Amino acid sequence: MVVALDLNNIEQTFLRIAREGVGNRLSKLNPTLPAVILELNNGPVPDYPFVELSVGSISHTDGYLLSQFLDEDGNLVYDTFYKVELRYTVFGSNKSQNKKAVNIAQELESYFRLNHVLAKITKETAGTLESTSVITPSPVRLATEFVESAYFTLTMNVNDRHVSTDDGYFDTIEINGEVKRHDNDPDPFPFDLIETSRI
Repeated sequence: MVVALDLNNIEQTFLRIAREGVGNRLSKLNPTLPAVILELNNGPVPDYPFVELSVGSISHTDGYLLSQFLDEDGNLVYDTFYKVELRYTVFGSNKSQNKKAVNIAQELESYFRLNHVLAKITKETAGTLESTSVITPSPVRLATEFVESAYFTLTMNVNDRHVSTDDGYFDTIEINGEVKRHDNDPDPFPFDLIETSRI
């Protein structure tokens, strides 16, 4: 079974969008790359402010199966529909109003109202953005200070395609025989049944 839901592609798309949308407000990972990272990133924590992206829940919506059909190789293909939740967490800097987490999160959330951003999501992920949540402040306590942070979630809908090379189908079934009214029936009824697949 081949699963087509490409979470890596979705993550990379939303990393790029955040860098385009608020990259000028963030620290840099290198001289040109704004600090937008994946949650559970193994690298060093960037300087503040930076944005962290994580994938939350993935669930089926509108029923498990949208359609099924045979592809050109005779494999059975299942179309399904997923709802994917993503979360941006902004870690800000208390030193500048321009670098505050809530302000950066607000600007990033607003960026998802632009038509060219929505078109980019559809083009690069085959999904559509359904909604964004409210922005929630969530300061993080360190040993001697608080780090200002805020987050919001996005919900997107993605069509997914599974190709099964294990499932089979029949082309034609032929059955013939006799039906008897009782064991000693001297005149059984003959039958022939031919059924052809319409898939």
